[in-house]
Amino acid sequence: MSVSKQQRKSAFRFIVALGFVSLFADMTYEGAHSVIGPLLKDLGASATQVGIIAGAGEMVAASLRYFSGRLADRTRAYWTITTLGYFLNLVVVPGLAFAGSWQAAALLIIAERTGKSLRGPARDVLLSEATEVVGHGKGFGLHAAMDQTGAVLGPLLVAGSVAVRCAPVSLTTDHGDASSPEPASGLMLPTTAR
Repeated sequence: MSVSKQQRKSAFRFIVALGFVSLFADMTYEGAHSVIGPLLKDLGASATQVGIIAGAGEMVAASLRYFSGRLADRTRAYWTITTLGYFLNLVVVPGLAFAGSWQAAALLIIAERTGKSLRGPARDVLLSEATEVVGHGKGFGLHAAMDQTGAVLGPLLVAGSVAVRCAPVSLTTDHGDASSPEPASGLMLPTTAR
């Protein structure tokens, strides 16, 4: 198969563009995922419920991929399914900030995982077509690197945001002896608005 320089360039641009979409999608999800436990706890979920919710979300993500792949093959609606999966991420992750109960947050978490399982196989077909032109290893490697970069940056940005919004507080505990207060270790409290 003879590939022109223009076809190679277009395929590479497509891989990079889809890589950026994956990078930002992973930043949002992995950033949110890094605070899911504390969020669910603050909304009243027990540790067991947090574990069940996280496990159910991952189970959905893993098990629906087969059916999503079959649907993509049957309908050939690769773009539609990919777009729908990323759209779910775009809507659901910010929606977690507005969840009023742990049950609502749990549904949003599972919906996000559903979006991931929907888009994965269809996106991979689109990527496969582009990587035929530039090389499968190079194309998938570049996409995976961008995807994983987002997975690392998301939690780091959330941690940075929390660090900027919170300041270490040196509180003391009084055990009856006022002359030797012990500082509370690692306590972070929100600072006043700047």
